[in-house]
Amino acid sequence: MKPEIRYGLIYGGISVLWTLIMYVTELNRSEYDWVVNLLSLVVPIVCMVMAVNEIKAAQSGYITFNQSFKKTLTVILIGGTIAAVFAVIYMNWIDPGFLEFTKNKQVIKMQEMGLSDDVIEKQMAQSEKFYQPQWMFLFSIVGILFFGSIFALIVSAIMKKPNPEEIA
Repeated sequence: MKPEIRYGLIYGGISVLWTLIMYVTELNRSEYDWVVNLLSLVVPIVCMVMAVNEIKAAQSGYITFNQSFKKTLTVILIGGTIAAVFAVIYMNWIDPGFLEFTKNKQVIKMQEMGLSDDVIEKQMAQSEKFYQPQWMFLFSIVGILFFGSIFALIVSAIMKKPNPEEIA
């Protein structure tokens, strides 16, 4: 199995496991959920680095930026798709109350910002359609691709090591 596929599957599997751990421990509902979300960014980065290292080792220690970017993006696409599919499953069947929790959290933040009840009600009504499974999946994929591309660019820029014999 190609390293980028293997590490994409590992990233997806760890994401699923991480989500389940957060559900069981209820850390996803704590006031420190932002820390949990920040820590979850480590997994795809580590998987990308490990995939590139393995590919470099197979290529005598060399990899171009282009090769690295393609491989790291593949890791993100595979792992991110698994994570997005599981997020829809999680929010619809494992913990359907999580959506209501998220909505209530949004209302509280808007109240803290001093918005009127009418404005809050309108904004919540407008956002309601985005809580449908197809929209949740789409926005998860778009977010994963956006941030994953940024991570892939950074990792590739750091990890690249072109073969000097091929440049000449």
